[in-house]
Amino acid sequence: MEEGQAGDGTGATTDPPAWVRDRLRTLEAVLDAIPDLVIVYDADGEYREVLTDQQVLTFRSPTELVGRTVHEVLDAETADLICDAIERTLSTGDVETVEYRVDLAGESFWFEGLLSSIEREAEDRVVFVARDVTRRKRRERDLRRQNQRLDEFASVVSHDLRNPLQVAEGHLELAREECDSERLDDVERAHDRMRQLIDDVLSLARQGETVDDPGPVSIPDVVADARAHSAVEDVVVADGLPEVRADAERLTALFENLFRNSVEHGATADGGPTVRVGPIDGGFYVADDGPGIPADQREAVFEPGNSEGEGTGFGLAIVRRIAEAHGWSVRATESESGGARFEFTGVETA
Repeated sequence: MEEGQAGDGTGATTDPPAWVRDRLRTLEAVLDAIPDLVIVYDADGEYREVLTDQQVLTFRSPTELVGRTVHEVLDAETADLICDAIERTLSTGDVETVEYRVDLAGESFWFEGLLSSIEREAEDRVVFVARDVTRRKRRERDLRRQNQRLDEFASVVSHDLRNPLQVAEGHLELAREECDSERLDDVERAHDRMRQLIDDVLSLARQGETVDDPGPVSIPDVVADARAHSAVEDVVVADGLPEVRADAERLTALFENLFRNSVEHGATADGGPTVRVGPIDGGFYVADDGPGIPADQREAVFEPGNSEGEGTGFGLAIVRRIAEAHGWSVRATESESGGARFEFTGVETA
């Protein structure tokens, strides 16, 4: 009996009902439309069906694959990876995810696949849907190289700038021994600003590196650490802040820069600003009761060097780079009191 035909109990076959034919045509249209590789394996990793006409994804025709096993087609490491995933998904019923590389003619191709079990009366099978992620992998590789070069460049520039600054600071100390002038205080403030600029440029270069291995981090604990290293005095932490997956050191730097920004723009003769940290859907916010950010400048504040006050103009650029390194989004808006509010979304909870 051919697949797709039903018996009537007498040995004769009948065509499937119209709704079955419609469902099959719909599935065929879906398979033709998606750019993914769809394979059906049995429990031993044998190719039972290859549901794609895109030979570029299989590196050979589907007819060459059916009846062979993954160990006959792929390298041993990749074949073991897929067979292990097949065994797990058949055992647990859970969807398994694998990522693997295929080397062909001196070039590497990357695939990301999902495996899900198919319950059948005769034999359990697994459907494997794989997507070519080579372009993404190459972009990630290029970005890592770019960040590495940027880090190296920033380190060299930082070193070359610190040396003459140290010489200038030494001369300033000698000058103070010879005279006492308010102008020397101006020189010292200029030196301090230069040192802060150097530190911020170096931090801006390094904070953009992707966070590869985030761990569980308590936001209240990080806020406490950041507060201890900043000039902000009044920080209110709301209840309900989740534990997030992040790099604790970089998240601390994020809050330090936000607190510094609030003090630089919100401190008055009567005291400093009040900063609030609280949860929002998909993330958290940091808000203050300072003068706020005009609506037409809320995107520009994240650009390096953007500053109208005494700051270096790199603080919020560093904040955005840290957020993006975690895969988060950040936007500037207005707080309930009219001050600045920064919202971070896309945050993964621990």
